Amino acid sequence: MAASETTHALDLPEICALIATHLTKTQLGECILVSHRWADTFRPLFWRTRLVPRHKVALCRDEDLARHGHHIRILSAGRIQQTSPFDQASVAYLQHLEVSTCGSNDEPDNGLGCLPAIVHRNKASLSEFHWMCFGRDLKLNKPFRIWPEVFLGLERLETVVLSKWSMAIDDFLTILKACPSLNTLTFEATEDLEDPSPPPSNSSNANSSSNRSKQWSKGMDTSQDPPLFQHHGVHTVHYNGNAMPGYLQHLPNVHTLHLQNLTHGNLSTIPDEIRQFCPEIASLHTLTPCSNPSRFLSLVDSIHTLRSFQGRVPSEAMQDFLEMVLAKHAETIETLCLTEAESDGLRFNVWRFLENCPRLSDFQIPYKLEGSLLEATTTSVPTGFTSSYFSSPRFSRRRPYEPTKPWVCQDLSKLWLRIKDMDIQLMESITTDLCLDRLMPPMEKVAKASSSGSSSSQYQQQHQQQGRVLSVGSLVGHHAHHRHGHGHGYGGARAHSPLERLIVEKLSGLRKLSKINIGSGWYELPDMKD
Repeated sequence: MAASETTHALDLPEICALIATHLTKTQLGECILVSHRWADTFRPLFWRTRLVPRHKVALCRDEDLARHGHHIRILSAGRIQQTSPFDQASVAYLQHLEVSTCGSNDEPDNGLGCLPAIVHRNKASLSEFHWMCFGRDLKLNKPFRIWPEVFLGLERLETVVLSKWSMAIDDFLTILKACPSLNTLTFEATEDLEDPSPPPSNSSNANSSSNRSKQWSKGMDTSQDPPLFQHHGVHTVHYNGNAMPGYLQHLPNVHTLHLQNLTHGNLSTIPDEIRQFCPEIASLHTLTPCSNPSRFLSLVDSIHTLRSFQGRVPSEAMQDFLEMVLAKHAETIETLCLTEAESDGLRFNVWRFLENCPRLSDFQIPYKLEGSLLEATTTSVPTGFTSSYFSSPRFSRRRPYEPTKPWVCQDLSKLWLRIKDMDIQLMESITTDLCLDRLMPPMEKVAKASSSGSSSSQYQQQHQQQGRVLSVGSLVGHHAHHRHGHGHGYGGARAHSPLERLIVEKLSGLRKLSKINIGSGWYELPDMKD
């Protein structure tokens, strides 16, 4: 009986493909030279991705692309001109294409070069398309107008990123109709073109405009358009640089909206469009400065159900924003991550989120929170708003936080707070105690709990005996008293006050908490032992 042949793990294409994801192009090339079998395995992986910088022209040999171009799936083709080595029959299975063209009113094709041929050849496989334009139309003082006919036939296209173009609403609708599988749209420094038919500057441009109209009518029948065309597949929209007014009304199923680097923080008509046409928006990313707090609050108020918020909040609107989220979205908010910024004097009891938001999983407020140990006692309504969202109390009287309510956020996995009321050593000791608590065997936890008693009852008894309300200053002084050696604890460390122990106890109950930063840096928490 012939001995059975054994297969080495490196002879399996699946294993080689996993290894290839961690190798450079040079290392992949060396693998091809090892053997014929490895060459057959690693050559497609070597050619899978071709990257050329945006402003560069590709320097690939035509004969190499003719032999191996069918392996390319991800292509950053650099600047496309009249000719390109990628414009050949072998490059016909692209899934991801990034390309830039130089706009021109002097060329019959407006500077598109061979791009339409490349796109048409890959229309059956292309799922992501990034297209940037260099140059501006000096007569309109805008970026060059986009050629939407390039998108005709791209029925499998899912993601589009358009950079530095001018676009009229009919151009936008043509793209939407040509791409039924589209789900993600990004506009980077793209400007709205109010006049859909810019005047021709010369005979060649007039001919190109005429050819454009013929190509539109040949590629798509627009004679019987409905009054308002809507694309129901797009779920994510990114605006970077400019907000495109009137576009969201054609995208009723958008659930994620990104606003980044908007000029002068101009939110334009976005709040009104969300209210009227986009009731499904639940995730808002505002990585843009906003000089108008009322406009920002109006934007947040326009969202019916908020599940995720990430980004900047104007400092003047911070307290109103947090109150709005608590009052309107406490049952649905899952992610609340604010961009780190310097903000003094922000008074807000952040523990209320942990007490009232059961779905909260990622909570990051990296501001200096002065009121983290305070309870509010008065009410206030911001100018221009009559909503009941702002009926929650505001701060007028200093009073220590009494965490008597249970923390309902059992899915919390990431927490970042900068608590100004607590000193750095206290923050570090809380984090250390959390790590030790998770590493402690379960039986030792039971023994420790029975010997120390209930932190909650100790806290309440302490304040009943004092017969007065502690100020934050006296509480911090109490912390300092223990920090300088007047308290006792295991390991020679100072003993925690009843309030501190209660906070540690509540944090210890969050079984899914994996990362924490309370002002002293990020800590990875060990898995909790059962």
